[in-house]
Amino acid sequence: MKTFMSKHLFTIFEIMIVSVVAMGIIALFWPSATDYVEHSRDEATIEQIIHAENEAKSVFESESSASNDCIYVSYPDKVGDDGHTKAMIVVKDIVAKGTKQNDFSGLAEEIPHKLLFHGTMEQLDNAKGKSYVIEFKYNQSNQLYIIQAFEQDRYNVSIFE
Repeated sequence: MKTFMSKHLFTIFEIMIVSVVAMGIIALFWPSATDYVEHSRDEATIEQIIHAENEAKSVFESESSASNDCIYVSYPDKVGDDGHTKAMIVVKDIVAKGTKQNDFSGLAEEIPHKLLFHGTMEQLDNAKGKSYVIEFKYNQSNQLYIIQAFEQDRYNVSIFE
């Protein structure tokens, strides 16, 4: 053992101590690091939702769509199937990035019309990497009254073609 120690700078015991200390430091900071990553993922999803809502409002006001990711559907002669909808704006390619069900890291209050989502917020909050289509529905009084999110691969996206 003496020849081993004289040939090497550190003893096995010293290496074990350094390893344990390093693992302790990692264990100490790991939760805050993952919370920071989740917070930034949630923030990115919220930015997409806010951008989609702003785009939907612009499309509703102009009654036409300028992009392939957003479509304006009008019901001029009748209301929609639900009896309330005058127009619907559908925005696709909203990618949810969060991995935890945590009310978007407490950032959900930043979303305008959050209460109009009717339960689909949870879906967007915990769906890492899934693409969504969001429908913004306006009633006969030109008021946004419901927002719904659907998984894009289950939605009839042929209306965008």
